[in-house]
Amino acid sequence: MDSRVKWRALLIICLIVFSSFASEVNADHVIHLSNREQAFLQANPEIRLAAREFFEALVIVDQDGTIRGYEADMIALVNQMTGANFVLHISNFPELNKQIKSVQLDGFTGQHAGPKADEAFLLSDVYLSLKQMLLVEKYNPKKIHARQDLVNRTIVILEGDLIDQKFIKNYPQSKVLSVNTLQEKIKAVVDGVADAAVGNALTLHIAEKNQLSFLQPAFFMPEAMELKFAIRKDWPEAISILNKALAAIGESGRLRLQNKWFQDAVFSTVTPVELTQGEVNYLHQKEFIAMCTDPDWMPYEQITDDARHGGILGDYHRLWSQKIGKEIRLIKTQNWSQSLEYMKQRRCDILSSAQKTRERLHYMNFTRPFVAYPIVLATRVDELFFEDFEPLLKYEMAIVKGYSTIGTLREKYPEIKIVEVDSPKEGLQKVSRGQVFGFIDTVATIGYQTQTHGILNIKISAVLDEKYNMSVAVRNDQPELLSIFNKAVDSVTPSERYGILNKWISIKYEQSNDYDFFWKIIAAILFILILVFYRERVISHYNRKLQKLNQHLQRMSRTDPLTKVANRHSLTDFFRQEVARKKRYHSCFSVIMVDLDHFKRVNDRYGHNVGDQVLVTVAEILSANIRINDVVGRWGGEEFIILCPQSNRNGVLQMAEMLRKKIDTHHFFDVDHLTASFGVTSYDEKETMESFIKRVDDALYEAKSEGGRNCVKSR
Repeated sequence: MDSRVKWRALLIICLIVFSSFASEVNADHVIHLSNREQAFLQANPEIRLAAREFFEALVIVDQDGTIRGYEADMIALVNQMTGANFVLHISNFPELNKQIKSVQLDGFTGQHAGPKADEAFLLSDVYLSLKQMLLVEKYNPKKIHARQDLVNRTIVILEGDLIDQKFIKNYPQSKVLSVNTLQEKIKAVVDGVADAAVGNALTLHIAEKNQLSFLQPAFFMPEAMELKFAIRKDWPEAISILNKALAAIGESGRLRLQNKWFQDAVFSTVTPVELTQGEVNYLHQKEFIAMCTDPDWMPYEQITDDARHGGILGDYHRLWSQKIGKEIRLIKTQNWSQSLEYMKQRRCDILSSAQKTRERLHYMNFTRPFVAYPIVLATRVDELFFEDFEPLLKYEMAIVKGYSTIGTLREKYPEIKIVEVDSPKEGLQKVSRGQVFGFIDTVATIGYQTQTHGILNIKISAVLDEKYNMSVAVRNDQPELLSIFNKAVDSVTPSERYGILNKWISIKYEQSNDYDFFWKIIAAILFILILVFYRERVISHYNRKLQKLNQHLQRMSRTDPLTKVANRHSLTDFFRQEVARKKRYHSCFSVIMVDLDHFKRVNDRYGHNVGDQVLVTVAEILSANIRINDVVGRWGGEEFIILCPQSNRNGVLQMAEMLRKKIDTHHFFDVDHLTASFGVTSYDEKETMESFIKRVDDALYEAKSEGGRNCVKSR
């Protein structure tokens, strides 16, 4: 990847982080109140609001009286930003008017908008809006798809609920069943006593909590459940304070609270995908869709302690289950490799997410990608940022076993050193302890795992060209399944995607008491960031130069400067490596020692310059006629050694004879004719390296003295 592209990608990542951070603070910053509003708060140090235990996720009362839930968190945010002290008190509906009239309470939460409410109270802006829908039994066995399908059907409503009462007025030909609690309303549809009910995301959330998750939307209605705060008529300042806070919290802040308290409720307002009759028939004959996943790859996914599919992909698949109207059931596996094996065995219908590879296409098909994440390298914090990945290939890098990234990188970089690990946590711990140089995965995975497991000495040091393109993998013997999931993937709306990602990838912060001061901090951080980037680039530039110089010095320290073959120091290292390999694997290796005959005469007659050129030529002859894994080096003076791994004595004797003839028949400039003597031996693992070298030296001495030179002898 071009270095400018990598720096631009890194800058974009930083800007995303800062923009997310700014978005969080923008939702929760300190509100500037008017003098009148400040005076009102001083005069009213406590503003008491009634709350009803109507929807579980809105208001939860613990045994010790602590109030939790969406409304409690919303009030806490309002208080935090304004300095007000709105306090929730639990009250039932019959007592509510009496308490307000006797000034025991100053207002209440959960007020539906309507003309009567406007006459009796001052109403705030909306703090929760959920689209209404008609709910029916799962898989819609009674085929209710539109309003006309409700003729002569039984609709269950909640007694006293304004939205239910308004809805039922439009259906005079429908039968009405009134119940007193939300649980009774849900159960009436599940048990078949009623055909349909009006509800919203909260209704489905409560059904899930009560193990009655057998409802689905039939169609959506134009109405929405919009909840507002109601305040006594003589307190307009309280309403203006609430509205300022609600405006600052905004839609993103409300969505964060919904994600926290309603969990899967955000997926309840989904629009079902349109399936062909063949696809409907296919789903009808399947009891459920069996899904395998990665048990430990947060924030993307995990198998939780209660055997649920957690993380980003868990939320995506619950959303798709709603869209296609079929249960996606998690099949528990121990690790990613086992999930892949289950797919091969057809024990799973889909993988929650996987990348397409040639090998996987033998047993899986892949949907269109639904999200892509950059792949990065995490190292210890004391490493530099690397613009190029190739200089790092000499180091060991950890990747989770079975990930497609392993094959992708090995195909692109055959020399890469990969250590396979069972989980991201294990890989990052190996980096932290210095057992491997780096760990390769996505930014989100590395960020989540380091924070969750307290691995604090880790940073991102390189951005790779590759990306992780998330696709659903489906078994390739059921083409209908691929078509269904492609439709589900394509149907995800931006708000649904934002709801999922915002739930799992967010920035936590400490609130500032001064909003201007916050921006000064951000400006300072950006300035420091620019300096760090500049410093990293300068250091990286000189680091590359230093690396090249070190490589040059290393070559010089291991290479004979005249002949450019290995020097004696380098040959000694090769000897030690081959001795160790011989002892471990019992492999064979041999050595040829070469000495030029009467070389002193060459120097005396023609001069040292010609003698040096002869040595260079001999080194070239030897290098050009040995095997690719053999090593030739200058042992000293006019002596050369050839180290021959994986070879026996007979093979090396033939090579030595061939080299002798090459030198004997070569025409040397100025000198014309020259010969050489050869000693050969094979290593015996019982002997020392010194005795081994002495044996080959003795063989060479025999060739020069007893053999009359220009011959090959072995010991």
